[in-house]
Amino acid sequence: MRDSLPIEPLALLEQRSSPFDVALRVPGSKSLTNRLYVLAALASGTSRIRGALASDDTDRLLTALETLGVGVSREGDDVLITGGAGRLPRGGSVNLGDGGTPTRFMLALATLARGSVVIDGSERMRQRLSAMRGRTLVVGQTASSQFISALLLIAPCLGTALMLRYREPPTSSSYLDLTVEAMQMFGITVGGERDARGGLSGHEVTPQVISARDVSVEVDASSAVYFAVAAAIVPGARVELLGKVPASRQPDWRLLDVLAAMGATVESRGDGATTSVVVRGPERLRAMKVNATLFPDASMALAIACACAAGTSVITGLKTLRVKETDRVAALAAELTKVGCEVVATDDSLRITPPAPRTDRVTIETYGDHRMAMSFAVLGLVRPGIEIVDPGCVAKSYPGFWSDFARLRQATATLENTS
Repeated sequence: MRDSLPIEPLALLEQRSSPFDVALRVPGSKSLTNRLYVLAALASGTSRIRGALASDDTDRLLTALETLGVGVSREGDDVLITGGAGRLPRGGSVNLGDGGTPTRFMLALATLARGSVVIDGSERMRQRLSAMRGRTLVVGQTASSQFISALLLIAPCLGTALMLRYREPPTSSSYLDLTVEAMQMFGITVGGERDARGGLSGHEVTPQVISARDVSVEVDASSAVYFAVAAAIVPGARVELLGKVPASRQPDWRLLDVLAAMGATVESRGDGATTSVVVRGPERLRAMKVNATLFPDASMALAIACACAAGTSVITGLKTLRVKETDRVAALAAELTKVGCEVVATDDSLRITPPAPRTDRVTIETYGDHRMAMSFAVLGLVRPGIEIVDPGCVAKSYPGFWSDFARLRQATATLENTS
């Protein structure tokens, strides 16, 4: 799936830092959509998933589930999934492309299929895969929390209790919290253990029947943060992000607190089931030292904010970015250097010093990574001359990104023409 692109990528060359005032609602959460699809596939009966994200990752997972015998249909924007009551009805061959979460979830799901399952993906995805072990596990440090999430999601259907004990603090534990929340939406009881310092030390899931549910997917924090950063780096700009769940466990919402600490104005509005968040840009953001361990995906957008701040910023906790769609630490370092930033990269961190003003043309490589494209599109609001290679790669998580991003550009143009 590729976005039809309402604008040509070269139009980014004409961006200027005029303020804009835009309200928008980003699509549903990719992380929650994937988790709810898996749970619905294992449930007894037909579940309704409202507000599910339609993207390359989520659509490939849905197609794979259908290939393995799960019933899939649509009613308007809702996805209806008829599950296999704890098993996948048949085997087959599936290809998850670049999708890290869908592929790792499918590795676990395949153990519950009634036939052999062949799982494939892109060349990059083959490089990212590593082995999964056991049923009763003591888990050391993993490259991704997705492996543990996959085990948790299938645990109710294993026929015996699954006990996970974490020998070290689990990678991206905030995403494990999100997995547990998705399971609770399907009525599944998950036991959690904490150590003396409050850190996550284990999970336990007993055999349980998963019943079909009618659930809604909240808006995607990982997509929303790009627009939050867009407002934060343009003095006087304002973006209202609609549809946030007040008690959301999506890790990337934590970036809003970081932007506030950097000097942006961040306010929540409303007190219902969903609220809105308003972000306003200051004259200039302050430099920060930030540990992004709990929100690694949002660190891509944070790097752009740091590239526009006053002074040198340091982002730590980036180790998991090395094994994403591309080596994101290396990719960010390379492309930020192109636009004039001084960047020092380590295995786990980026040190970013913003450049002096420049307007020369720069071609930004995306490495086929949707978050690289979105990140540097945002930087193009204040740094003229940016051209994005392969802008259609945003289809992996946000096919409509360029349409929504165009609203910022159009608002900018309107304000300039009336000033």
